[in-house]
Amino acid sequence: MKKHIEDLLIALNEDLYEREQAIRLTLLTVLSGQSIFLLGKPGVAKSLIARRIKEVFKDATAFEYLMNRFSTPDEIFGPVAISKLKSDTYERAVKGYLPDADIAFLDEIWKAGPSIQNTLLTIINEKLYRNGSKDIKVPLKGLIAASNELPDQGQGLEALWDRFIVRISVKNIAGQSQFSDYLMNAPQTDFKIDPKLQLSTRDYEMHRKKASQVKVLPHIVDVVLKIKNYINLYNNDAINEHKIYVSDRRWKKIVEILKTSAYLNGRKVIDATDCFLIRHMIWDHPSQENRVLDFVTDATLNHGVAGLSNLADWTSKIERFKNEIVNHTLIYGTIDEVKITEKQIGDYTYYKFENRENESDVIHIRKEDWIALSTTFELFTYYQDGSRDRNYFKKHGKNIIHKKVNNRSENYSSYKLQVHVSQSRGMVKQKPNDVISKNILENHKSLTKEFQKFLKVSNILENKDTFDNLFVSQHLTSMLDHPLSKLKSQTKALEKQLAQIKVDYDKLK
Repeated sequence: MKKHIEDLLIALNEDLYEREQAIRLTLLTVLSGQSIFLLGKPGVAKSLIARRIKEVFKDATAFEYLMNRFSTPDEIFGPVAISKLKSDTYERAVKGYLPDADIAFLDEIWKAGPSIQNTLLTIINEKLYRNGSKDIKVPLKGLIAASNELPDQGQGLEALWDRFIVRISVKNIAGQSQFSDYLMNAPQTDFKIDPKLQLSTRDYEMHRKKASQVKVLPHIVDVVLKIKNYINLYNNDAINEHKIYVSDRRWKKIVEILKTSAYLNGRKVIDATDCFLIRHMIWDHPSQENRVLDFVTDATLNHGVAGLSNLADWTSKIERFKNEIVNHTLIYGTIDEVKITEKQIGDYTYYKFENRENESDVIHIRKEDWIALSTTFELFTYYQDGSRDRNYFKKHGKNIIHKKVNNRSENYSSYKLQVHVSQSRGMVKQKPNDVISKNILENHKSLTKEFQKFLKVSNILENKDTFDNLFVSQHLTSMLDHPLSKLKSQTKALEKQLAQIKVDYDKLK
């Protein structure tokens, strides 16, 4: 599915310049069954975008109309059916008009009168049109509206404005090379999409159904709640002239679009990249776009990835289990304290070594030399019977050194580091009785199994290090790479810590 949509986007953007974002958001909106508003001056390809989207669907019908303050319902919804009037039925002949269209484009929508705008409310939201005494199901997949202005305040347009879930500003071509190419290339008058890429109504309905089954995990809800909190703080700031209003209904529609984005990207759950799309669905005035982007970016980076795993909970679980083991293994008893036999000669500390075959043969090696000693012979100064001498030594095992008999021979004498053991009373670690020990091991097994299940469900370690999304710019998605890498490191550390608990426990006597 993802490759199909990717090919569709490439085809839709052919010979268009700096319209990639508008095209992909319009396609996503229509495939979500929602409505989009394009804000822009005349001549920025708003109607062209709508006409191209219509080509996505096989045998689709389209309705396009430029609104003005004299527009009548007859021009939008169809003329009154004269034949029906003879039987005292007031119905419209909707064939070829908006109630019959798969894709509709209404330009300068705010110039329409109240009778048109009120009828649009039900068509957009419920996909129903009241024709006479009957409600008819409209085939509308997406309504694309456009204007070079926002709805006037206090004119009763808030409900209609709220119906347009996605809002995007379309501007003139900014890049010099892009503009040059635009001037030199001949305009494309007969745009068609490869029939293999087109979607039938059946395909559309199937994709809508599968998109509805995409899961919304708790951390995605946290992202939305955080954004809502930012909006509340923004609205409470008296210096902000324009307030942001997002109805509960629109939040629900926003999540539906995120689900569609996840599905079209080949996923069964919404992920952090989808959350970036919220930036196009919550502003009420262009002056808010940068602030809204900050809200969405902050919430997504802090909750969209970290929320994949409640590491704080798992850290607490593992810490509690460690404390449980300590409570059962730490008892008051006799402690054997092993100390190395030392001797101070001048300014240095020397360790005592005794010949393993002759206890009277004692030598002293400087502490620093013993620490630095390797498994190959090296020349060191040592003391024997109060006399200072030099010879070749090497380390052999934990507490053993070998000393060459003479420089010309490979023969050596073996000496052992001398230690003495002192005993005291204190807290010591030892394994508890068999019943408690069995319970500890079973708890560790259960905790490990639960942790592995958590890893599998959250898909943290398997998640690729680089995010991508067909509908979001790489500039935004790449911001998620660092928090994901950090999360993986923390998760691996917890996994290692859980395994080490068992290793340490098994070492206890």
